[in-house]
Amino acid sequence: MNNPVTTREWIGRRRLRASVDRTLGVKVPKAVFDEAEAYARRKMAFQNEVLGLDRGDEYLKLLIPDVIREMALAARYDGRRATA
Repeated sequence: MNNPVTTREWIGRRRLRASVDRTLGVKVPKAVFDEAEAYARRKMAFQNEVLGLDRGDEYLKLLIPDVIREMALAARYDGRRATA
């Protein structure tokens, strides 16, 4: 049985974005998706290299929503510091 997180599979960008929108339950703005995707790809490449993994786009379907949540949380707390 293949583990979907470690099996390399390439997904079209449109399908990847639709999956992220479904996971988050909202349509993510293009600029936010582009930034999150770029960061997630760098993060995945680093993990693949350092940990000897072979994760592909299936992992991005999980990683990009997490990155977007992290971005939202960071923006929230950055805003609090600016007004404190």
